[in-house]
Amino acid sequence: LTEKYTTSPKAPWLAAIAFAFGAYNIEYAMGMWPHMVAVALCLGAFALAGEVRSGKGLLFALGAGVLAGYSSGIRYQNIVFAAFVGLGILLFAKRRWAASVAYGLGVSLPLAVSSLINHERFGSWNPVSKGTTYTQLATIKGETQTLADVQRAFFSKVVDFRAHPPIGTGQPNTWSWNPDDNGAFLWSGTIKKAFLQSAPWIAVALALVFVAWFWRGLEPEKRREGRAMSLLFAAVLGLFAFAGMKRHDGLCFNQRYFLELVPLAAIALGFAFDRFKLSLRPLAIGAGLAAILATVTLLLEPGSWWRTTLLMNVPLLLATGLLAAWAFASSGKIAARLPWALLGACLVWSVGAHLDDLRGSRKLRTTNATRFEAYSQVIPEN
Repeated sequence: LTEKYTTSPKAPWLAAIAFAFGAYNIEYAMGMWPHMVAVALCLGAFALAGEVRSGKGLLFALGAGVLAGYSSGIRYQNIVFAAFVGLGILLFAKRRWAASVAYGLGVSLPLAVSSLINHERFGSWNPVSKGTTYTQLATIKGETQTLADVQRAFFSKVVDFRAHPPIGTGQPNTWSWNPDDNGAFLWSGTIKKAFLQSAPWIAVALALVFVAWFWRGLEPEKRREGRAMSLLFAAVLGLFAFAGMKRHDGLCFNQRYFLELVPLAAIALGFAFDRFKLSLRPLAIGAGLAAILATVTLLLEPGSWWRTTLLMNVPLLLATGLLAAWAFASSGKIAARLPWALLGACLVWSVGAHLDDLRGSRKLRTTNATRFEAYSQVIPEN
């Protein structure tokens, strides 16, 4: 998909590497979790919608709708993703009205099935609900009343999770998760991270989809697809900012509510580096230094002050540096090489961080499996 809209042969490889190794998909690609199926369906919907924006027929719009609607039945939050894929068709497709109707029809088919399932399940015709309070946003309910609260929710989930308040009610006999003295949320030494703390290279992806609205340096097709992606980033990130901090994704080590945005971020990264000449030596140097730092960090005692501080702060420094280097890359010979060095560092640091996530995730799964085995010997069949 990246190759379709870029000219350099390095851009699609960069996107693929960022998604496969520099992102936190591995935690959700194991066991019975449905998340990566939903990610694939959402990416497929966006890809088919791109064909519609390129001038292809209504069958592509219908197919995009079916995939988006199906993803919404797997992860209910994706109804917002589906709606904004539709908005991208309405705004940018050549036969916008006919394509939008075809897309809407496609979405409605799997949602009708989901509606029937939910009616059988708990008597509700709502196709994207787990109960009466599921679709209520905290801001609308009055629990998050100020713009500062919305901004704090956004900042904690996107930039630095240390800004998040304790998770849970704190009442006796209820589950809760409190930060340590460093402000970090740890489970068995593994840290829960914000979007950029998991994958610092996403900072450039966010910048690319933002500047797609006014930067004339982008080719027309790339600019159009960047704008279409920006709608999805704004919708999903905005949804959970307005949902407030009581709507959290529980005991996982990354922002799983944002998983569907990760492949789009990888494509946007390919767009962002498409115009740069590949500099292998700076890329290798940055990657090597990050590998040393990540190795030293992960060898420290889990939960220790130094380990937590590095895992929380290094990715934010890398994200800031990469964003600045990318923005000023045309100002000189050294400046043109610096983005590649920082990109290599961002990608390799992410690999190390997610290996640590994998350790924590496997430990949690093993604990659950052991508990299940013990309970199965006590609870009678049926």
